[in-house]
Formats: sequence, structure tokens, C-alpha cells
Amino acid sequence: MSSMAMPGRYVQAMRSGKLQPLIGLRVVDDMTVGSRMSVAPYTGTALIFIWGAGGSGASANTTAGGGGGGGAAYIRRRVHRSEVLAYTVGAGGTAASHTNSGVAGGASSVTFLDGKIVTAGGGAAGTTSAGGAGGASTGGDLNRTGGSGGNATSGSTAGEFGGAAGAAGGGGGAAGFSDELGFIGAAGAASNSSSSNGSTINVPGGGGGGNLNAVSGGLAAAAGRVLIIYTRALL
Repeated sequence: MSSMAMPGRYVQAMRSGKLQPLIGLRVVDDMTVGSRMSVAPYTGTALIFIWGAGGSGASANTTAGGGGGGGAAYIRRRVHRSEVLAYTVGAGGTAASHTNSGVAGGASSVTFLDGKIVTAGGGAAGTTSAGGAGGASTGGDLNRTGGSGGNATSGSTAGEFGGAAGAAGGGGGAAGFSDELGFIGAAGAASNSSSSNGSTINVPGGGGGGNLNAVSGGLAAAAGRVLIIYTRALL
């Protein structure tokens, strides 16, 4: 996790469909699995991007499915100085042993003082015969769905405005925001199609590839991410 001031720099945020620079930034960027709190450094606006974790791929010789990619959500929210935001970064699905299905990815979320919750769902596990569905998201101004994992005969799909798909048996891409701010989810991992490993997992939210050989297990998936950008601007 990192928390840093960004003097002399700016990112761009949405307002009335237009992009404009921000002032007085502080950023929290967390990809460490678990639950924590963030305290607003000043009264202003919080721009919050959330990615769910990817599901891991199955292991079933030639029929294994890849895990689904994590969903993504965005919300713009007014905050007051010292306001506490509770958040969780979801865990990626762990690697499956041979002839077993994968493990679903965990959801990532942010909870506000008034009880509102924004959630980016984790990708579903790949099974021994099919790819896992992409994670869905709720509660945000933008709610995006992750790509689904592939199976032995068809490739996975890209996340909605997000990461690229893997090949046949590969993991789904995580959702993202390439249409708005350029933040995208990670690509899904390629499948194991021989005795060698598939591609490494991609953070945040990339789905794990399935194992299409008789040697090793399926591939683990990537954890989620919570990105909070605090600005003094009242957007």
C-alpha cells in the first residue's frame, strides 16, 4: 500500500462528462489483501476505483476452464476531513491441484460512514469443464463486469473496458475504465497447454489460466485493488 502527496502533479477526473485537472492530491493505492481504513486528509472529493480479484483456473487435462476476471467499480464522493473509509482488497483464487476446479476470487469493497457500500465482485472459479464468469460490481457510479474464463476450445473474454483476454483455457481479463480515465484491469493469464507453466498472474484482478496438461495444477489468480484519490476540489 502507498499513501503519498503529489505536489506539482495532477490527474483528471470526470465532471459533467468533461475532464478537468485536480488540485491538492493525496493517493492511497492498495493491492495488499485484507481489510483496512483510510482517513480523508481534508474536506473535498474522493475518487475511488475498486477492482475485484480474479478466480483461479481448473486443472483437468484437456477440458480445464480458466478463472473469471474481477469486476471494477468507480464512485465520486464528497468527503469531510477525518472521515473514515473502510475498505477490503479481495484475494485472488489460489492454484488448483490437478483434476480439481479453481477457487473464486474475493470481492473488493469500500464502505462509507452512512453505510453505503461499493463492491467490485471477484471472478468465478474455472471448473473442470468450463471457464468461470467474470465478477459483477454494484453501488458505484460506474459498475463494470470482468471477462469470463475460456475453456479448452474457446478463448476467454476481455474485461468490460479493461484487461485483455487469455487464449483457450485462459483467464478472463479484469474490468476497468479505459473509456474514462485510462485505468484498466489486468489481462487474464494464459493457460497451461504443455508441461510448462502458463503466463504469470496479472494485478489487479486478472483471472488464472486453466491447466490443459496432465502434469501440474491450474494457475492462481490476481488479487484486487483499491485506489482512492483525495482532492481538495469539490467536484
